[in-house]
Amino acid sequence: MIALYPGAFKPPHRGHFEVVKGLLKNTHGGSVYTKDTGVDIGTKALAGEKGKVEKIEKVIIFTGGGERNGITKEESTAIWKIYSKYLPGLEILDGQKNPMFAAKDYAKENNNLSFYAVTGVRGAEDFSDLNRITTFKNTPNVQGLVVPPPKGAEIRATDLRKAALEGNLDDLRDFFPKELNRQELLTILKMLKDNVIAEIMNHKMENLFEAMFTSEEKTIVKEVEKETKPELTEYIASVLEYMLDQGMKITPLPEIKTRHDEAEASNFFGRTAYYDPNKNEIVLYTAGRHQKDIVRSFVHEMVHHMQNLEGRLGQIGTSNTNEDDHLLEIEKEAYLTGNITFRNWEDSVKNSSKKKVMAEGRYDKISNQISSDLFKSFKKGDESFYDNYYSDDLDFDVYGTFVPTDKEKYFSVDGDADYDETGEGNDSIQFILSYNPSVIPAAYEEIAFTIKDVVRHEIEHLTHSDSDNLKPGKYMEDDSMIRALIKLDKLPKGNYFKLEKEIDANIQGMYFRAKKEKRPFKDVVKQYFDDQNLPEKEYSEIINLMKKRLPALGIKQRL
Repeated sequence: MIALYPGAFKPPHRGHFEVVKGLLKNTHGGSVYTKDTGVDIGTKALAGEKGKVEKIEKVIIFTGGGERNGITKEESTAIWKIYSKYLPGLEILDGQKNPMFAAKDYAKENNNLSFYAVTGVRGAEDFSDLNRITTFKNTPNVQGLVVPPPKGAEIRATDLRKAALEGNLDDLRDFFPKELNRQELLTILKMLKDNVIAEIMNHKMENLFEAMFTSEEKTIVKEVEKETKPELTEYIASVLEYMLDQGMKITPLPEIKTRHDEAEASNFFGRTAYYDPNKNEIVLYTAGRHQKDIVRSFVHEMVHHMQNLEGRLGQIGTSNTNEDDHLLEIEKEAYLTGNITFRNWEDSVKNSSKKKVMAEGRYDKISNQISSDLFKSFKKGDESFYDNYYSDDLDFDVYGTFVPTDKEKYFSVDGDADYDETGEGNDSIQFILSYNPSVIPAAYEEIAFTIKDVVRHEIEHLTHSDSDNLKPGKYMEDDSMIRALIKLDKLPKGNYFKLEKEIDANIQGMYFRAKKEKRPFKDVVKQYFDDQNLPEKEYSEIINLMKKRLPALGIKQRL
């Protein structure tokens, strides 16, 4: 028996290594399952109940395409090759754009062999991944194999990335196989560290910089801090991302502190910012200053940080450039490089902002494709649907279930975005279309447009949460507690539509439907909320929230 183990593996860590080792030694504790038995078998596997499984002679890894967590397929493959030294019986193949499909094609081409398709689960939150066995529905020589996490190897990629950012070798060692020697570990870390940091910069700007910023002045006026701090963190995050993109060596990053000091602000010769190489920190003075000037000072100090990382600051005993030639040269470089870098960053932001309004349209193509595929599957009479969708912007799975029922007067389409915050699997969107067969095919057109609305709605949700599809500037706080209270009728139903995430997702979904249906946007919105039977006051509040949000989303429509 051969085990097929497709995955993103960005990066392959000790948990993945132990799964393969367990498969080859037949100590994995897994069980065979089907689409219908996945949850039951998965629950038993997590409880330690082992199933009857044939001996596995070989494991084939299919490494996923694209880039995730800043790590490429080539780097993932290189790490697996290092691991293969300790895993006799391991074969590594190119997973192309979609490793699941690559594994399926391999099984189909080798229909004289028998395979297990391996899915690892760490808890009930991973059970949706078991639906991927439907990928192999036309390959009878493949059975699903659910594998619980090896004891002591419950590794999460999010923790690995955090450790990589902090740069502690001893902590990082725990994330990789104990079999590796020091040189092998260092080789892997060298491949990973800069990329991991760059990806964190791209996807976690707001959280990262909220944590990095501290206030040394307890007397800061709260109103001033509230007005300036979020914008400063956004601008500085953008500058650092730009510096990384330009190949500037700025990691490990310094600590960043702000001071609201009226005394310095009122002194013409007062401090505006400084870099302390001993503490590896930058201090920015914010009182009475334009934010653009503060960020320009920050870039200047970041050049000093780079000089320190390169060992070029040396021992400077004065702050007077007239007394120290070395200090003078250091400052010349900081002013020149800092000002040019700031200006180039500013120009890049201005140019990109001009294109921002058009950016949201980039999801139209993939929304069209998914909604079309779902609708075609429904029309064919399929009971379920699965596919993976991958583009430069997004990578997620789509699951659809089509349920005929006599309880629905017409039809309903429900969607749900399932975020994979571990970095191990894929985000996914799940749809349930309930319909009364008596309304088919008269309702086909309306069903098709409703699917388009829901698809675009759920794609928007994927860009909001802390997972691989998060887009810079789109992060929104978790609101699951409020959703639960609304579902339990502890809060009014209208509160659901006022949620920050729902405002954006409803706008994007309904606007996409309006474009496809060639109807006025405000008519689509009105029809949707007419069906919700909300009190007039709540309806007005929701519409006002949507009106205020439209310009920020670059949507020139009226409500």
